[in-house]
Amino acid sequence: MIWLAAAAQQPWALSDISKYWGQRGGNTLSMGWFFIAAAGLAASVGTVWLARWYHRHHARPSPLWIFHGVAQAIGLNLADQWLLIRVAKQQQLPSALTLLLSPDTLAFHGADHIRSIAPPRREAMRRRLAKVAYSLFSRTADSHDCRGRSAPLS
Repeated sequence: MIWLAAAAQQPWALSDISKYWGQRGGNTLSMGWFFIAAAGLAASVGTVWLARWYHRHHARPSPLWIFHGVAQAIGLNLADQWLLIRVAKQQQLPSALTLLLSPDTLAFHGADHIRSIAPPRREAMRRRLAKVAYSLFSRTADSHDCRGRSAPLS
Protein backbone atom coordinates (compact mmCIF):
# COMPACT_ATOMS: atom_id res chain seq x y z
CA MET A 1 0.00 0.00 0.00
CA ILE A 2 2.92 2.30 0.66
CA TRP A 3 4.23 1.84 -2.89
CA LEU A 4 0.82 2.94 -4.23
CA ALA A 5 1.06 6.18 -2.29
CA ALA A 6 4.62 6.67 -3.51
CA ALA A 7 3.55 5.99 -7.09
CA ALA A 8 0.78 8.53 -6.80
CA GLN A 9 3.33 11.20 -5.79
CA GLN A 10 5.63 10.51 -8.74
CA PRO A 11 4.25 10.99 -12.22
CA TRP A 12 5.02 8.05 -14.49
CA ALA A 13 5.09 8.05 -18.23
CA LEU A 14 5.03 5.13 -20.63
CA SER A 15 8.39 6.19 -21.98
CA ASP A 16 9.89 6.04 -18.46
CA ILE A 17 8.57 2.54 -17.94
CA SER A 18 9.87 1.30 -21.29
CA LYS A 19 13.24 2.99 -20.66
CA TYR A 20 13.48 1.32 -17.26
CA TRP A 21 12.53 -2.04 -18.76
CA GLY A 22 15.18 -1.67 -21.43
CA GLN A 23 17.84 -0.76 -18.83
CA ARG A 24 16.99 -3.82 -16.77
CA GLY A 25 17.82 -6.13 -19.67
CA GLY A 26 14.27 -6.80 -20.86
CA ASN A 27 13.26 -6.40 -24.47
CA THR A 28 10.85 -3.73 -25.47
CA LEU A 29 7.88 -4.68 -27.60
CA SER A 30 7.75 -2.73 -30.85
CA MET A 31 4.41 -1.27 -31.88
CA GLY A 32 4.36 -3.45 -35.00
CA TRP A 33 4.42 -6.65 -32.95
CA PHE A 34 1.87 -5.18 -30.57
CA PHE A 35 -0.56 -4.60 -33.45
CA ILE A 36 0.09 -8.09 -34.82
CA ALA A 37 -0.74 -9.59 -31.41
CA ALA A 38 -3.86 -7.40 -31.11
CA ALA A 39 -5.01 -8.42 -34.61
CA GLY A 40 -4.49 -12.10 -33.76
CA LEU A 41 -6.53 -11.72 -30.58
CA ALA A 42 -9.29 -9.88 -32.48
CA ALA A 43 -9.33 -12.60 -35.16
CA SER A 44 -9.61 -15.30 -32.51
CA VAL A 45 -12.46 -13.56 -30.71
CA GLY A 46 -14.18 -12.85 -34.04
CA THR A 47 -13.91 -16.48 -35.13
CA VAL A 48 -15.42 -17.72 -31.87
CA TRP A 49 -18.23 -15.17 -32.12
CA LEU A 50 -18.94 -16.07 -35.76
CA ALA A 51 -19.01 -19.81 -34.99
CA ARG A 52 -21.46 -19.28 -32.10
CA TRP A 53 -23.66 -17.02 -34.24
CA TYR A 54 -23.71 -19.56 -37.08
CA HIS A 55 -24.69 -22.45 -34.81
CA ARG A 56 -27.34 -20.38 -33.05
CA HIS A 57 -28.98 -19.25 -36.30
CA HIS A 58 -28.62 -22.51 -38.20
CA ALA A 59 -29.51 -24.94 -35.44
CA ARG A 60 -32.92 -25.57 -36.98
CA PRO A 61 -33.36 -26.13 -40.69
CA SER A 62 -35.24 -23.42 -42.49
CA PRO A 63 -38.68 -24.11 -43.99
CA LEU A 64 -37.11 -23.90 -47.43
CA TRP A 65 -34.65 -26.73 -46.63
CA ILE A 66 -37.47 -28.81 -45.16
CA PHE A 67 -39.56 -28.22 -48.30
CA HIS A 68 -36.62 -29.17 -50.50
CA GLY A 69 -36.10 -32.41 -48.54
CA VAL A 70 -39.78 -33.37 -48.62
CA ALA A 71 -40.15 -32.48 -52.30
CA GLN A 72 -37.07 -34.50 -53.17
CA ALA A 73 -38.38 -37.46 -51.17
CA ILE A 74 -41.67 -37.46 -53.10
CA GLY A 75 -39.89 -37.11 -56.43
CA LEU A 76 -40.35 -33.48 -57.48
CA ASN A 77 -37.57 -32.15 -59.69
CA LEU A 78 -35.95 -28.77 -59.06
CA ALA A 79 -38.01 -26.97 -61.73
CA ASP A 80 -41.28 -28.11 -60.10
CA GLN A 81 -39.95 -27.20 -56.65
CA TRP A 82 -39.07 -23.73 -57.90
CA LEU A 83 -42.56 -23.38 -59.40
CA LEU A 84 -44.19 -24.24 -56.08
CA ILE A 85 -41.89 -21.83 -54.25
CA ARG A 86 -42.86 -19.03 -56.68
CA VAL A 87 -46.56 -19.80 -56.18
CA ALA A 88 -46.12 -19.80 -52.39
CA LYS A 89 -44.26 -16.47 -52.44
CA GLN A 90 -46.78 -14.83 -54.73
CA GLN A 91 -49.63 -16.10 -52.54
CA GLN A 92 -47.77 -14.97 -49.40
CA LEU A 93 -47.86 -18.43 -47.85
CA PRO A 94 -45.60 -19.08 -44.86
CA SER A 95 -43.93 -21.98 -46.69
CA ALA A 96 -44.18 -23.90 -49.95
CA LEU A 97 -44.90 -26.94 -47.77
CA THR A 98 -48.47 -25.63 -47.55
CA LEU A 99 -48.99 -26.52 -51.20
CA LEU A 100 -48.03 -30.13 -50.56
CA LEU A 101 -50.76 -30.66 -47.95
CA SER A 102 -53.73 -31.38 -50.17
CA PRO A 103 -54.91 -31.15 -53.77
CA ASP A 104 -57.46 -28.50 -52.75
CA THR A 105 -54.76 -26.24 -51.34
CA LEU A 106 -52.63 -26.53 -54.45
CA ALA A 107 -55.63 -25.99 -56.74
CA PHE A 108 -56.84 -22.90 -54.86
CA HIS A 109 -53.47 -21.15 -54.67
CA GLY A 110 -52.47 -22.34 -58.13
CA ALA A 111 -55.63 -20.84 -59.63
CA ASP A 112 -54.96 -17.52 -57.86
CA HIS A 113 -51.38 -17.55 -59.11
CA ILE A 114 -52.51 -18.26 -62.67
CA ARG A 115 -54.90 -15.30 -62.55
CA SER A 116 -52.03 -13.03 -61.46
CA ILE A 117 -49.74 -13.74 -64.42
CA ALA A 118 -49.85 -12.39 -67.97
CA PRO A 119 -52.58 -13.92 -70.20
CA PRO A 120 -50.21 -15.41 -72.82
CA ARG A 121 -48.50 -17.51 -70.14
CA ARG A 122 -51.62 -18.62 -68.25
CA GLU A 123 -52.32 -21.81 -70.19
CA ALA A 124 -48.71 -23.01 -69.99
CA MET A 125 -48.66 -22.31 -66.25
CA ARG A 126 -51.97 -24.12 -65.79
CA ARG A 127 -50.54 -27.17 -67.58
CA ARG A 128 -47.37 -27.12 -65.46
CA LEU A 129 -49.33 -26.86 -62.23
CA ALA A 130 -51.70 -29.63 -63.34
CA LYS A 131 -48.68 -31.83 -64.08
CA VAL A 132 -47.24 -31.11 -60.61
CA ALA A 133 -50.63 -31.78 -58.99
CA TYR A 134 -50.89 -35.06 -60.87
CA SER A 135 -47.42 -36.16 -59.81
CA LEU A 136 -48.15 -35.21 -56.19
CA PHE A 137 -51.69 -36.45 -55.77
CA SER A 138 -52.21 -39.12 -58.45
CA ARG A 139 -52.79 -41.73 -55.73
CA THR A 140 -55.85 -39.87 -54.44
CA ALA A 141 -59.34 -40.56 -55.73
CA ASP A 142 -59.50 -37.31 -57.68
CA SER A 143 -57.21 -34.43 -58.39
CA HIS A 144 -57.50 -30.84 -59.51
CA ASP A 145 -56.81 -29.02 -62.72
CA CYS A 146 -55.74 -25.74 -61.02
CA ARG A 147 -58.88 -23.97 -62.16
CA GLY A 148 -60.32 -24.20 -58.68
CA ARG A 149 -62.47 -27.28 -59.27
CA SER A 150 -61.99 -31.00 -58.99
CA ALA A 151 -61.39 -33.00 -62.12
CA PRO A 152 -60.31 -36.57 -62.75
CA LEU A 153 -56.86 -36.66 -64.25
CA SER A 154 -57.27 -39.72 -66.43
